[in-house]
Parts: sequence; structure tokens; C-alpha cells
Amino acid sequence: MGFSERWINWIWQCLSTVSYSFKINGDQKGFVTPKRGIRQGDPLSPYLFLICSEGLSNLLRRAEASKLISGISISRRGPSVSHLFFADDTLVFCKASPDQAEELMNVLVTYERGSGQMVNYDKSSVFFSKNTPEGEKVCCLQKVRKCPNGKPR
Repeated sequence: MGFSERWINWIWQCLSTVSYSFKINGDQKGFVTPKRGIRQGDPLSPYLFLICSEGLSNLLRRAEASKLISGISISRRGPSVSHLFFADDTLVFCKASPDQAEELMNVLVTYERGSGQMVNYDKSSVFFSKNTPEGEKVCCLQKVRKCPNGKPR
């Protein structure tokens, strides 16, 4: 994403030099050094999410610009929207077709490999327009969930 080595080192120092202590009955006790990850509620956490989200956003924009996926428009001449981010939630919009479902999965796999983040399919949902034929839904779900019968993994 074009970050300088110096900037990356600053962020790494913020993440790798952290230790926590506990107050028990008003007295500070010991130190704990986390072994991996960033603690929930860390002030840096939302900013790191936004930086990672920018990478996913770029991948989705490229897929849409290449006509691999198509977002939704509110009106005929309105802008196309392929994704929205809010806090730590992501909404992705594309046409209900097996080809676009497969391309969406390609984008997500590319993002997972590049960022180290993984899509949590247990917390993910797929929604279809009421006008989407059942056969298309099944075909799309098979692509999205990568299973032969369309049921979640």
C-alpha cells in the first residue's frame, strides 16, 4: 500500500513493545507481555482496521473497474456501490451470479493472503434480492461457501 519502512517500523514498535500490568486492591502487580495479536480496546486497533480495510477496498474497486463484479446503484445514473465499511463490519454488493460470487471469493482470498486476516464465515451472511431465482441462489452459495451442496462449511 506504499507505506515507508520508517512508518511500518513505528507501527511495529507500538505493537511489539507493549506490556500490561494489573491493579489488585489498588496496588500495581507485575507485567504481562502479550505473545500475539492486539488487545481488544487498544486505541491503535480501529486505525489498523481502517488501514487493512483500505487494502480490501482497493481490491474490490479494481474488481469492479475490471467488470469482474458489479455493485449496486440506487438510480440508473447513480454511482455504483460495491462495498461499505462501518466500524468493524463490511458489506459487499454484487450481482447474484456464480461468476461474480467466484470473483468475490477470489478478492477475499487475495485479501486474506495479503493481510493475514481471515473471513469468519460463522459471522458472515449472504442475502439475495427477492427477485433472485432459487437456482441462482444455490449456485452462488456453492461458490461463496465452497461446498458442493450450498450449505455453509
